[in-house]
Amino acid sequence: MDLDLTFAIQLGLFFVVLIGLSRILIDPLQHLIEERERRMAGSSAEAQRLGVLTLENQRAYFRRLQEAKLAASRELESMRRAGRERERELHQESREQTARDLGRARAEISTSLGAAKGSLDAEVEVFAVQTVEKLLGRQV
Repeated sequence: MDLDLTFAIQLGLFFVVLIGLSRILIDPLQHLIEERERRMAGSSAEAQRLGVLTLENQRAYFRRLQEAKLAASRELESMRRAGRERERELHQESREQTARDLGRARAEISTSLGAAKGSLDAEVEVFAVQTVEKLLGRQV
């Protein structure tokens, strides 16, 4: 094996190109890769933090939603009770008003009936006399 000067020159040029490319291309590329990995690690940590925060916010939202549903349910039941009480009051007022109206109507009917009976009693005798006179054909 014969080593001559061209081999040494080629070897020297190889190292010059290797060092030059390393400084110009490989080192910046390696820095870019390291920076990307660092950012990805930071982004991953940020994503986990945001995931935890989102989960906490979701739990708080559902807790507030449940509380609001319970409050609405209590308010609805309260309104139903008030409505049933108001309904009872209205029914009672209606019954009382009906009883008063019925009492007045009965009193009016009784008064009218008494007046009609008094009027008829006076007329019954006149009709009786007229009927007897017609049947007998003479004055009584």
